[in-house]
Amino acid sequence: MKINSAFHLLIITFCLLALVGMTGCCGSAPRETNTDNTPQEGTLSLSSGPPATLDPALARSADSLHYMVEIFSGLVSFDQNLQIIPDIAERWEKNENGTVYTFLLKHGVRFHNSREVTAHDFKYSWERVCDPALGSQTAITYLGDIVGVKEKLAGNATEITGIKIISDHVLQITIDSPKQYFLSKLTYPTTYVVDRDNVESGDGWWHNPQGTGPFELSVWNSDKIILRRNDDYHLEKANLEQVIYHLWAGDSMIMYETGEIDITGVPLSDIARALDPSNPLNDELVVTPEFNISYIGFNSSRP
Repeated sequence: MKINSAFHLLIITFCLLALVGMTGCCGSAPRETNTDNTPQEGTLSLSSGPPATLDPALARSADSLHYMVEIFSGLVSFDQNLQIIPDIAERWEKNENGTVYTFLLKHGVRFHNSREVTAHDFKYSWERVCDPALGSQTAITYLGDIVGVKEKLAGNATEITGIKIISDHVLQITIDSPKQYFLSKLTYPTTYVVDRDNVESGDGWWHNPQGTGPFELSVWNSDKIILRRNDDYHLEKANLEQVIYHLWAGDSMIMYETGEIDITGVPLSDIARALDPSNPLNDELVVTPEFNISYIGFNSSRP
């Protein structure tokens, strides 16, 4: 699964750790489950809660963000070393005083409905986020450096003057002053591109989102959410065929021990036994010292 910011790294660390184990890096075959809990190759099962929304413009809470970063994408992203790398943008140039960014978009990047992404889609997406009627609480934080955003948010402009379309695949952005962190802000879901026809299909459009990310929303019901691999993804394709999120299915530690899910956070009440070398769970414990968080994940020692 992809990484889009330091904040997202914290949110989806458990998925990344599971992905390492599930792709055979520990010498094991992938665990095999599907929607009916019968064997199927390339599936990762997790326990989660339902998202409050899948509209990137309204991205705020962790329960929504860890789905959004897999379904949608933007101009740039972070690699696993938290360095800015191209995503939908193939490359970019900056003027001498650091206030004008020119992004050259990749050709052939497509929404999940197969429509190609253009610079017009980013202009639409960002101006939509800054429409005061939408009420985005993150627009000013992540797009507020762009000239004209404050006026748009205040309802005093119909367009954002700092967004200029040079051609279908060239987008020029002017910010109000040089800022080294500007590109980092463009990794947050608020800045992701959305498909206009999809958004304008109705208020519940985000129950059937047409993003550009590595996974597509396949199933969403009261029991589970299933993300299916996007085989037309413009970057490296996911190693997993699908990810199943079991919604409010019960105690995740119990679900892990009974084989219903492939990874879980370790609650304080179970830390002692997970750290006990004589306990079988200890062989499956992964500790991330960067955040002082403990996880148990499927590896070669688990049948």
